[in-house]
Amino acid sequence: MKPHALPLSLSQLEVWRDQLAWPGSVHLNLGGAAFFEGPLDLSRLRAALFQLVAENAALRLVLQPDGTQILLDEYQPQLQVIDMSGHSNPRQAMRVWWQEWMRQPFALAGVPPWRFALLRAHDELHGGTIQFHHLIMDGWGTTQVMQRWSAIYNRLAQGEATHALPDNSYLSFIEESHAYRKSAAHARDAAFWRAQLPNLPDSLVQRKHVQARGGGLAMAHVVVETVPRADYDSLCRYAAGSGVTAFNFFLAALAVYFARIGERDQVLIGVPTRNRGGRRYRDTMGMFVGVLGIHVPVTPDMRVADLVASVGAIMRSALRHPRYPLSELARDLEVVRSGRDGLFDVLLSFERQDYQFSFGDAELVQSRQLFSGIARYPLGITVCEFHARQDLELVLEASAAYFSRDEANALAPRIWHIVQLLAANPDAPVASLSILPAHEHDRIVHGRHSAVVTHQQPISYVAAFEQHAEREPDAVCLVWDGGQMDYGTVHRRANQLAHRLVGLKAGRDRIVAVAMPRGPDLVVAMLAIAKAGAAYLPLDPDAPLARLALVLHDSAAVALLVQQDDWDR
Repeated sequence: MKPHALPLSLSQLEVWRDQLAWPGSVHLNLGGAAFFEGPLDLSRLRAALFQLVAENAALRLVLQPDGTQILLDEYQPQLQVIDMSGHSNPRQAMRVWWQEWMRQPFALAGVPPWRFALLRAHDELHGGTIQFHHLIMDGWGTTQVMQRWSAIYNRLAQGEATHALPDNSYLSFIEESHAYRKSAAHARDAAFWRAQLPNLPDSLVQRKHVQARGGGLAMAHVVVETVPRADYDSLCRYAAGSGVTAFNFFLAALAVYFARIGERDQVLIGVPTRNRGGRRYRDTMGMFVGVLGIHVPVTPDMRVADLVASVGAIMRSALRHPRYPLSELARDLEVVRSGRDGLFDVLLSFERQDYQFSFGDAELVQSRQLFSGIARYPLGITVCEFHARQDLELVLEASAAYFSRDEANALAPRIWHIVQLLAANPDAPVASLSILPAHEHDRIVHGRHSAVVTHQQPISYVAAFEQHAEREPDAVCLVWDGGQMDYGTVHRRANQLAHRLVGLKAGRDRIVAVAMPRGPDLVVAMLAIAKAGAAYLPLDPDAPLARLALVLHDSAAVALLVQQDDWDR
């Protein structure tokens, strides 16, 4: 029988376009892993998997090169089984194996883009992982996969019949999504989002390293911050009493942080939504997710409680318009023409899923989401809540093009710190909140910068720079599109130039002119002039020569600093 040809749903089209933009990248791989503690019947597990695939259309979808897909009537799934019994620490070896597998790309033609594996340590311990391309599955769908697989396995273990009619509800979603594009609801949603985002906001973070053309997406620094279950449960109770959710506090915390460090009064953050039409598709496996651009106003005199309530109201309003494709909004705002990779720089995802079940006598424990290690956004943040008895994980994927490893490590505890501050200080003005945890604040003030903070007499910025350069000569001082320079190098070059300037009679009441474009040489020149004790006269290197000559004559500058490229002129 000829396979059933289908278009991609609007949600799938968003992913398809993303993959086309970064061919070969694994940033759209998603999945999870857990340990099975207790005896596991491998033949029964395989039989349950066969039925799982037969029942669910999303697991039989095969992508085509032209951006369509076909539905296979039948598909014989493979469960890869790996022997890990020879490892002294099998759990750690399994974690490493899972992560390496997440970095393998999927074939997007010929077979459904998903894979399952079972790693065996011994009869009482196995490690399982399920991995998908985002084109055919979302995070909530992976939960439905595991729950249904478990249910079939357990019914087989009890000798019960498990035959069920195929679930084609995902096919209905595909059809509905295309009907939506021609509907009045689509027009209303378009008007709503254009009103929410009439202009493209400024970037929240700035790129620090140039990406080579054709080099693909940057690697991600993946940082995991543990959120104690007791503290999180307390946050949930407080949020419920305030008429909001714990998610609102995380979103508000990000808004506070980026508003503060960027000195801005509005922050745009991307938020994935299930987009499952209420309960209609709640249990359906497949790719439904849409992404919303949430614009949060933050003013310094706002009360914390007002900010959190505002975030809740903004989210409720946005969730009434979840189907509008983000790509259409990005096109309207000319994101690509602006040189941006996306509409927003920060994505906050809340993965609240129930993995509290078993396969017969084998209980699923230590469930966790896996990450590819490739950064789609400058900063991706995922709150993972998978089990009522497990601590949560706050996972950061910080692009190496925007953040150093140290910056990523510091950011995770800052976010959780601000979340807790928001819950503990509802009546405080937002401007009064410290965005640094106490231990980091003390380390910076009384450690790294103690000589600057605790001096008895005011010191110049030159002296402060020199003290820091002596303490941390290898720390990054300057970053520009072509590279970077550490404190020691800047200090040394500025000293050499200052020595030459002093030889030219530069000093108190003397002027040194500088005609240079913005760049690392200009910074070194300004520092050298300050070290020499002279005054700095900035000149436009592109100004007419006659005007430059007149200014130099009137200023009586003892020297003019230019770059080699401008020397002949």
